[in-house]
Amino acid sequence: ATKCLTGGFIAGCGDVLSQYLVHRNGLRAQGDGAGVGSGGTAADAPSSSSSSSFRWDRPRTARFAVLGSCLVAPLAHKWYLYLETLVPGTSAVVALKRTALDQAIFAPALVATFMAALGVMEGRPAAEIRKRVARDLPDAMVTNWCLWIPAMAVNFRYVPLDYRVLFGNVVELVWGTYISWKTQDGDNGYTEL
Repeated sequence: ATKCLTGGFIAGCGDVLSQYLVHRNGLRAQGDGAGVGSGGTAADAPSSSSSSSFRWDRPRTARFAVLGSCLVAPLAHKWYLYLETLVPGTSAVVALKRTALDQAIFAPALVATFMAALGVMEGRPAAEIRKRVARDLPDAMVTNWCLWIPAMAVNFRYVPLDYRVLFGNVVELVWGTYISWKTQDGDNGYTEL
């Protein structure tokens, strides 16, 4: 239960951080008169962000927290237990094997499931969810591998089994901020954090 609560808290924090960074960078772009994202200008940004006050989208944060608690944390916990029995040991080779399995099998399935579940929670039609996952998953996986391969190698090599989800949750703050931004759908008009 503690792992699930922590996972939800971290996922929610990542979403709030993402929302804030997008807001702050939008203000910076408006103040500079510089382009926003790929070719957009500050004038292209929605008028709601022209105010300097940050508007926290609480329902969105709640969705991330629920997914962190009820999807990511329990699946990660079970997966780590399974990997421990599938590839026993503590050597560097064992850590690399676990990392390879984690990133080749578990990560793509989890990221796609997370994106789809988020779409369902947002009330999007199934066809749109499929389209969004197909569009966003490749970039998300490249970023995932850049962050999580080194993190998981350390996790599997040096972190005791009982603390692996906790270690993952620390890395999750960075990942959660990214995945929140990636799944925003450009609702805020910005394409950069």
